[in-house]
Amino acid sequence: MAVHISNDVLKRRGLFYSLRSRPLQTIYFRMKRAILERIRVYRRRKIINKLKSFTVSPPATITLGENLELKNLGKFREQFNSEKYTFIKDFFCTDTYNKICDSFPHEVFFNYPKDGTKFYSWSDESRWIRGRNNTTYTASNGKQFFELYPTLKNLYDFLDSSEMSEKVKIITNSRDAELSSIAITRAQEGSFLSPHLDTIGENRKAGDKVMCNIIYFLLAGGSSPEHSGGTGLYLDNEFNNPIFIPTTMRNSALIYDGVEQFYHGYDLMAPGSFRWAMVFQFKLSEAPL
Repeated sequence: MAVHISNDVLKRRGLFYSLRSRPLQTIYFRMKRAILERIRVYRRRKIINKLKSFTVSPPATITLGENLELKNLGKFREQFNSEKYTFIKDFFCTDTYNKICDSFPHEVFFNYPKDGTKFYSWSDESRWIRGRNNTTYTASNGKQFFELYPTLKNLYDFLDSSEMSEKVKIITNSRDAELSSIAITRAQEGSFLSPHLDTIGENRKAGDKVMCNIIYFLLAGGSSPEHSGGTGLYLDNEFNNPIFIPTTMRNSALIYDGVEQFYHGYDLMAPGSFRWAMVFQFKLSEAPL
């Protein structure tokens, strides 16, 4: 859950919704969301049979890029240990990357934003959370989704593999790394993510596992990462003091310690821009407080 959000930032961008402070705007937003969600569900039923004709054959294997070969992990491990984040370009090999791009879900699989804090589209249907059977690809909706997108099914399996776990353990200097969740997001002109902290950092107790967040930028278009959905790390919740902003949003990943006091978000996306991204979370063992 997101905390320490600046209402002033939301107000300046026209995305502050509160029944107490702005009842008319909030009611309008909620009604609009309900209508658009009904339209999305209707369109999904109409288009899903057509999508079966465009299913992309999955790659033989999901393969990471050269930067994630064992010989190259040292520099990312050093940066993560000293700064609690690192950034990796060319995350997957070219063939795997192209297959994932070709298999990015149709817009009918993405839900309309629920509020102004996280004003971008999120795919509930493809959401994977460990231990929740109703959100994995064994569920009825998820099963249909992954039949249409077998490359993503293979990708999810790979992210939950020992190979991926070993890479995360090395980079984060952890004894264990277990995949916790996967989410696919879609953003475009006007999308916004308010700088915030995650509650896991506030609620952590001695001995609790650390959460490592990996934001995988698949593809984006726009004049600059700052205004094309480039999730950055900040010292504040108003975009005033950036720590790191992605330099490229094509097959790259920002990895950071989820319990560190990093505000993270991106400003309003510019006209004509778009962003396709995925978020992976890993639970790490016994990192020191």
